[in-house]
Amino acid sequence: MKKGIRIISFASGPIGGKKALIVGVISRENTIEGILSGSVETDGFDSAKKIISLIKKSRFREQIKIVALNGIAIAGLNVVDVYKIKKDLKIGFIILTRKKPRSTLLIEALGRSLGKNINKKIDIVNLVSKEKIHSISGLFLQSNIEIDRTMADYAFEGLRISHLIARGVYTGESKGRL
Repeated sequence: MKKGIRIISFASGPIGGKKALIVGVISRENTIEGILSGSVETDGFDSAKKIISLIKKSRFREQIKIVALNGIAIAGLNVVDVYKIKKDLKIGFIILTRKKPRSTLLIEALGRSLGKNINKKIDIVNLVSKEKIHSISGLFLQSNIEIDRTMADYAFEGLRISHLIARGVYTGESKGRL
């Protein structure tokens, strides 16, 4: 990857109703360059559409090359269709987690949930589970692009900050681990 590439890292705030706050931190080499925010349905299926909309409206649109997420689901069980984001915006994705991803657990949770688009969500989880899992700097990541340790560290820091902002805005004070 080219040095200085811009990454947007999205995290959701605590769930407290039908909608959840999402915050995107745009960063380049550990420098925050912008913040985007919006809301998605709790346990819904609108996260990819909302992320695409936020990025398209952003002045950073042309420079953003990677979307980073902490897991494939935000705002509860709102599964992010990273392949739709990739197709519509022509950018890569990184899914980072502290624990090794276990798609079977997420699929079980989706199976127990009530709501629309369960089969579509399960299809996305199954597609992502086919992406190779890498372990870098104590993190597990899945991506459709080649990632090195530095890029993983930058993505994780952006996710950490977006999580802190989302939690702080929602509750009045940030706390907790990503």
